[in-house]
Amino acid sequence: MEFLKSLWPNSSTNVITIPQHIEGELEDDLDLKIKSLTYLFKRLNIENLPAFINDENGIYDLRNDEANNEDTYYNTKLDTIYNKIEFERVLINDEHRILVDWFKNRFRSICILSNYPSKSNLNSLGKHFKFIVLKPDSSDEDYLKILINSDIYYEHPIDPILKTDILLEILKNQKLLKPSYKKNFNKNDRSIIILKYVRKLSEIIQIERIYKASLLTKLEEFKNSTLGLIKEDDQYDDNEDHSDLEQGVKVFPNTIRSNNSTTNLRSRSRSPIRKSRDDNQQQQSQPTLHKPLSTLKLNQQLPPPNSSTKLTPPSSPTKLNSLNSSQNSPKFRSRSSSPIKSLKKKQSMTLLKMDKSLNNNDEQQQQQYQPTSTLLSNEEKSLIYSQSEQAVLFRVERERKLLRSN
Repeated sequence: MEFLKSLWPNSSTNVITIPQHIEGELEDDLDLKIKSLTYLFKRLNIENLPAFINDENGIYDLRNDEANNEDTYYNTKLDTIYNKIEFERVLINDEHRILVDWFKNRFRSICILSNYPSKSNLNSLGKHFKFIVLKPDSSDEDYLKILINSDIYYEHPIDPILKTDILLEILKNQKLLKPSYKKNFNKNDRSIIILKYVRKLSEIIQIERIYKASLLTKLEEFKNSTLGLIKEDDQYDDNEDHSDLEQGVKVFPNTIRSNNSTTNLRSRSRSPIRKSRDDNQQQQSQPTLHKPLSTLKLNQQLPPPNSSTKLTPPSSPTKLNSLNSSQNSPKFRSRSSSPIKSLKKKQSMTLLKMDKSLNNNDEQQQQQYQPTSTLLSNEEKSLIYSQSEQAVLFRVERERKLLRSN
């Protein structure tokens, strides 16, 4: 209640200035901008926004239903005074809205002021949400220092070297658009640089997340492949010699113990007394050798087969034995096809579904990501990353066309 009352305009004047939430040369008064952003930060619950705002139907809803009834009247009035509808439009009407944590970090970029306010203080809005100042005519070093050290995409750590390369490229391209006699950036240049920076980071982060999710998918495929997979229903003997195991994966599946097996390839070590006793029993139980059967004689009356005669495979007993042996052998799942086939199937899914596995348990996925890197070749990983990049850029471009058509 007290917070909302503090945001009411001064009653000594009858004029109320409504912010337009425009960046660049036509930006709002800095004191008004700070007040409006302070209200909207609380009103829209920016700090607690989910990673993805849109639902499965593509509807974006920034409404905060946690406001109590006592504040409803003040919210209705203050929504109009601080132009809540227009601010929501600024956040939503961007093709990068489909990417992870876009709304939080777009808000952070708007909190970068072009100068120090005359009346207001640069108070912190919340954890990792604060006002900072970046003047338009600042040097390239200041642009790099302020933007790289800002809280933009704090939720997703990015290598500072990569941030530097991105910003240097943006600054270079923006300078090419300016006349040669104008060395310093203006407010329009400044707003474009900041917007391009947050957009580029959002793309890089989303590509990286889908790339890691794809690698984890390949890891599951490797676990279920025929190479070194132990059949789940096969018995595992603790007393067996496991010298053919490497890193918990069976290298030679044909040494698996069968339920119907009567002969152990590896026997347990026995004591000398027990061993001699077993040897005596084995000698006593040796079978008596019989006289070998006489050699079969060919029928002299039958003519030899012609060269054109087609030889047929053995009759049913041999064939039946081969079928039985194939049925009794362990069944393994077929190994995966190309490293890109499964990823192409993922492209038909929404980015929200593709990113869901990483959105809930990032730490666990990060731990599983490390062994995956050693299983795939550099060429396979490069192809997967390229496909992830194409998937993200394709969705962003499709969203841009959708916004233009509306």
